[in-house]
Amino acid sequence: MSMYGVNVESSFIQAEKKRKLDDLAFAASQNGDFTLAVEAIDSNNMAAVKKAFRDYETKRQEFEAAMANEKEQIMQQTEQIRAQNDQAARDQELFIENMKEEGEMSRKLIDAEIKLAELELKAMEGEEDVSGDLMSDIDTMKSDIERRKLDLAERKQREDSRLKEKQIDTQLKIAKENKNKYDKKSK
Repeated sequence: MSMYGVNVESSFIQAEKKRKLDDLAFAASQNGDFTLAVEAIDSNNMAAVKKAFRDYETKRQEFEAAMANEKEQIMQQTEQIRAQNDQAARDQELFIENMKEEGEMSRKLIDAEIKLAELELKAMEGEEDVSGDLMSDIDTMKSDIERRKLDLAERKQREDSRLKEKQIDTQLKIAKENKNKYDKKSK
């Protein structure tokens, strides 16, 4: 034996509710949701109209959440790019400073080599008495020049290593970002 219930409602109240929902659906259609308006107008059933409104609200909330998520991702990417640009600017400044220092060291090295060559020339021409002091100065300058050459070579090697590491790090970051992008697309 099954039990049936009878639900009695005033047709005037139902008609008024339906009219208000139709007005609300019309307003929604002005905001671009024509499907909701069509469903409200076509339906004579209040439950169907309510369901259409609930579905609309659920989809709107999902859309807003997706937009917020995308906005946050864009902001994170922007911040990451800004940080990379700042780091690149600092690296560029450091590189320029190192190049200036290397240039200054090279200039001093060349000046020292010229002075050494002049002293050796004077010693060979006999303009000056070839004393132990002059020979000592020549030997000191030669060792100083060699030390400066070694310092300059070490500095260049360190800078080359640092730049190579930076390049590898950058390539690794790009590879990770690309992998993350493709992983997200495949989901």
